[in-house]
Amino acid sequence: MGPRKLDGSPWGVSDSVRMHAWFRTEAQCQLRQRDHDLYGIPLDGRVNQPVKRGTTTEWVVNPAWSKNRHSGKDREALEEKLWTEFSSEPRDPDAELAKIGLARIIQCAVKRRASSAGEIPARQGVAPAGSNRSGGGGNETVEAFGVRGRRWATQRACRP
Repeated sequence: MGPRKLDGSPWGVSDSVRMHAWFRTEAQCQLRQRDHDLYGIPLDGRVNQPVKRGTTTEWVVNPAWSKNRHSGKDREALEEKLWTEFSSEPRDPDAELAKIGLARIIQCAVKRRASSAGEIPARQGVAPAGSNRSGGGGNETVEAFGVRGRRWATQRACRP
């Protein structure tokens, strides 16, 4: 069961997903801190450590760290416990998300160009195939970066 608003209605899906993701990260951080305090495992969760061999340094798995590190089941259990505790009483989504820095995006960050109805917008943003807008190098520049034949698309900053 997911969290409920103060009026008893369920939270929106996007707010619930964002909050649940935060609890997943929180569970991971708590377990890494526990592993560090009990076994000396670094806080980044790595179970390998540098070992100097002559003039080179190799990364070798520390068997004690590997054996004592938390498992995925531990993380899932703690995540579920945190989520259940959180969902047990009604809460205001805006206030809860603001507490952890995940305030809702109210306004889109991208300004869209207005076009009058019925007209086709100018096609200035489309470059002919094989061309490079900077005018320097064309396909040779693209090939140098190993992306020939791939289509590049920009992600939208916000979605309706």
